[in-house]
Amino acid sequence: MTGDGDHFLALDGGQDGDNYTVDLEMATGASDGINLIKIAEDDANFGIDQLLFLGSSRSDTIQLDTVYQRDLDATGPPPEFSTDRWTDYGEHGDGLIIAHFTEAADAYQPTDLLDEDALMQITERGLASADTTYQVVNYATVETVSMHGGAGDDKFISDDASKQFDIFGDAGNDSFFVGSVLSTETVLVAGREVTVVNEVTHGTTFPMKFYGGEDNDYFEVSHNLADIELYGDNGDDTFFIRALLTLRDDGRLNVMETAETKVSGVTERIVPLITTTTPGGAATREIQEIALGNADSGAFSLNFNGTETGIIEIGTTSAQTAANLEAALNSAPVSADVQVTVSGVTPNAFAVAFQTEGDPDEISLGQTNTLINAQNHNAVDTREQNKVAARERAEGPAEAAPLSRGGAFRLVLNTRYLLLIALLVICINW
Repeated sequence: MTGDGDHFLALDGGQDGDNYTVDLEMATGASDGINLIKIAEDDANFGIDQLLFLGSSRSDTIQLDTVYQRDLDATGPPPEFSTDRWTDYGEHGDGLIIAHFTEAADAYQPTDLLDEDALMQITERGLASADTTYQVVNYATVETVSMHGGAGDDKFISDDASKQFDIFGDAGNDSFFVGSVLSTETVLVAGREVTVVNEVTHGTTFPMKFYGGEDNDYFEVSHNLADIELYGDNGDDTFFIRALLTLRDDGRLNVMETAETKVSGVTERIVPLITTTTPGGAATREIQEIALGNADSGAFSLNFNGTETGIIEIGTTSAQTAANLEAALNSAPVSADVQVTVSGVTPNAFAVAFQTEGDPDEISLGQTNTLINAQNHNAVDTREQNKVAARERAEGPAEAAPLSRGGAFRLVLNTRYLLLIALLVICINW
């Protein structure tokens, strides 16, 4: 959708599982206007619906958030946030992907890791709806969502999501920001000025995984309600985990609770292993087996009769991965005359049964090297280390906490006394 003014598009694939693809390459953002794409699947439609969100070759700004309506907030009283967010684009709690086409997100910039004062500073910033040129995708009725940034130096801002999914930065020097501090105040504690947080977005309500991809990527975590995993992949990557303080009703400081953040500078790459278990013939339907090793997450593609398939996500279950694989093969350009069915042999091995007899050379699968497995990582438990970091910001230095070491990454906590920047600079080019 392009052109001046606001536009609305509702999509409903009907019965069974449907695959939706939103590609920002087609959204120029050259003119003012707000575009809303709402995937409005009926609850009575059976099947797993999937959304693939693709960034453009430009440097995109992509925000994740949910619709928030104060009078429907069941967490209070009082309501968790002081203002509504995105109420024009769905019901309370609906998940949204917002692509911004202006400089609305300029406040989200990588922190200068050599500036100790910058590391300690807590900045208010947020993306409500002051921008006038953006595209919103409401994915509330979709079961699985995945996102790929594509080329360009992309910026991903995760304020919340209504379900679990993975974000792949792909090529370019990408930046990932999890959680936004919306409101702060300065208080005196033992004669020292301390910045405390009044409001901060959830960051994530469901577990999520963020993959940097190629080049040098930056990850900054201010708040995450659910466990997250950060993978730098190739290049020199930086991870900045913030520690936040809040003020209790009795005037004492409290360390803001967060979930766990697992960090790794690289991910293990595995090539799918493809073998023919039943050769095809004049009256025989060929069966090939695809083994994904010990992959527990990520994505891959296949060469199908010389044509590369679309991106195939590894699901949270074997059945979901099999469905993704079958959908990708049957939607490939060569599949009009060659249809397949896919079934699980083991949790990470799948049998592809071709529904057409013929020469096996005419129904061959090949492998590509785009499988990303994120099983090996080094864990940093922000629930514990952030408590130490935040407490020392308020009360002064204590003995350094033990550090999680390993991987190829730079990790920083915003405290003057746990200067991990000096201890974990292990930036290795891959």
